[in-house]
Order: sequence, then C-alpha cells, then structure tokens
Amino acid sequence: MQTFLSRIPRGNFVRLGLLVAALAASLPAAGVYRYTDADGNVVYTDRPPAGRPDADRVRIAPPPPVQPPRSVPTPDWQPSPAQRARDERINERITLQEELRRELLQAQEHLEQAREALEAGRVPRPGGGASAASWCRRACARPISTG
Repeated sequence: MQTFLSRIPRGNFVRLGLLVAALAASLPAAGVYRYTDADGNVVYTDRPPAGRPDADRVRIAPPPPVQPPRSVPTPDWQPSPAQRARDERINERITLQEELRRELLQAQEHLEQAREALEAGRVPRPGGGASAASWCRRACARPISTG
C-alpha cells in the first residue's frame, strides 16, 4: 500500500523542506501580536485582535545566516600522503586484476581451441600463450598487499 509520501520522488523532499523553511522565515514579517485575554492567558496571534488596544506587536529577531558546511573540500584540496598510498595500492590491484582477467580470457580461448581439436580427432597443442606452470609462477610471484 502506497502512502502519499511514498509517491513523492525523494528529490522533491528537499524542495519541500526549502519551501517550508522559506515560508517559516517569512511568517515573522507578517507580524505577531501578543495580548492577555479575559481569563489571564497570554495569546499570540498573526492578526491584530479587533477591539484589543492592549495587543502588542512582538518583534522577532531574524534567524542567523546559513553557513556552508566546513567539510566541503576547497578547490586546492589535496589528499594526504596516506590517502595517496592507499589510492596507489588500489590502482595497482585494479591493474593486476585487469591483467589477470585478460590472461584468463586468453587461457579460456586456448582451452576452447583444445576442446575443438579433441572433438575433431586432433591432438591439442598448447596455444600461443604461456604454460599453466609459468603463468602460476608469474601470478604467485606478484606481491599482494592487504592494506
């Protein structure tokens, strides 16, 4: 079951919040009046009460200006040395993964060629790539960082 709010796109909630804030900010400009009724209760209203000369207009201080968040990086922001080192390790891992993926695709292609040779009654020959043993030696010799 959908409610009214679940049908509103999420981006519209921000717009709705800004609209409510703007309307709330404009309310004090319309005027707020304060008076004491016959029972001694203090009453606040947005319209001057008729026949109440004792109603005072209340002055409301404007809200403080909105400051931008301090966590927003400035254009001259630079990553720390530790962040650069992490980024380099991540990029090395991505490069290694891409290289291993290419080698895997090539090995799968050679395997398919060998299967086709077997089905055709021919003796399969190793493809143009490296043997499995040499590939394993190269892959296992690479340092793998865990950080």
